Amino acid sequence: MTFHDGSNLSLADIVFDYILTFDRAKPESPVYDEAYVPDFSSFREYFKGFKIVSEDPLVIEFYSDSVYLDAEWIAADAAGAFFPDYAYGPGPWHMIAIGWLAEANNELAFTRDKAETNNVEWTNYIAGPSLPILSKYLTEAINEAFIPYANVLGNYVSESEALERYNNLKAWYESKGHFLVGAGPFYLDRVDPTARIVVLKANREFMDSADKWLRFSKPMIPEAAIGSIPTIISPGTSLEIPISVTFEGEPYKIDDISFVKYIITNPNATLVGNAVPVRDGEWRIVLSPEETSTLASGTLGVDVIVVSKLVGLPTAVTKTTTIMNLNEYIMSKIAEMRAEYETEISSLEATIESLNSNISALTSTVNMLTGLAAVALIIAIVAVAIPFFVKKK
Repeated sequence: MTFHDGSNLSLADIVFDYILTFDRAKPESPVYDEAYVPDFSSFREYFKGFKIVSEDPLVIEFYSDSVYLDAEWIAADAAGAFFPDYAYGPGPWHMIAIGWLAEANNELAFTRDKAETNNVEWTNYIAGPSLPILSKYLTEAINEAFIPYANVLGNYVSESEALERYNNLKAWYESKGHFLVGAGPFYLDRVDPTARIVVLKANREFMDSADKWLRFSKPMIPEAAIGSIPTIISPGTSLEIPISVTFEGEPYKIDDISFVKYIITNPNATLVGNAVPVRDGEWRIVLSPEETSTLASGTLGVDVIVVSKLVGLPTAVTKTTTIMNLNEYIMSKIAEMRAEYETEISSLEATIESLNSNISALTSTVNMLTGLAAVALIIAIVAVAIPFFVKKK
């Protein structure tokens, strides 16, 4: 992370913040502030300490009596305890250090109560009489390569690094006319106390792009659909049902989904579980052989609930179909084929019987024609023989 003046966040910013937290509550400290003590006492009621386990990567053990019902909130609270944040916002150690020098020399004070008690200016990093005082101590810090609490902070920042930071702050002051250096998406570019005008500009070096949050301008409520469900299920084999999760036609990222839960209802069983991700926009219900063996023929209802990390409104879809056990399916197909075959055989038998009747009729006709032919032949012979016999007489 980079501060607005170009200085990089380092462990020195964290350590300095904690040193100052304790030092301002010590009566012997040059920056002791009686008005600050009640806040510090409240802090000490729950804070028990921390230990830097590793610097790269940064790992810190944090000990606290501050607890919440959600473990995630406890962790978030602990992580937030190490961001260099002050009453007016985040700040790098070198910016606070010039205010520390001014207060230690009794020319400024961090709180109004101490300023009034000591009759000095209340530290103001953006305008007013504080600015020339802070500028004076910035010059002093540069000349001395000043490192506050050098016996500890010197382990986390070198003199050259300190000088680089002070010079960054000097360039910032000469450019902007104030000493307020933050780290957020906007920085204070110009201040006009008389006209009561402040000008903020976008910090183009901020870690998040300017359009990162535009996706929340329209709630990304996931759109879910259940794919095809096989109508024939073989008990004892796995079964997969595809699910698509999209938003405005684009695949919904797996990382943006909390979970995709399913509920399958059947006359014989109710199955509940989580779908498994395949790729962005694609999930799959996977039923084990043991689960499919519990499903009976009949109605199968599939309910899917998709919960996104980006919106609080879940999406629910339902699909209903009729399934059949493979064994029952095979038996039904056999019965269906048997019925078809019996119909065909019956039709064939009728055809054969009809042909047999036709053959019998044809045989009778042939016999009759054969008889007629014989009679005709006899008649023809007689017709030929009669003239012969007549002539002979």
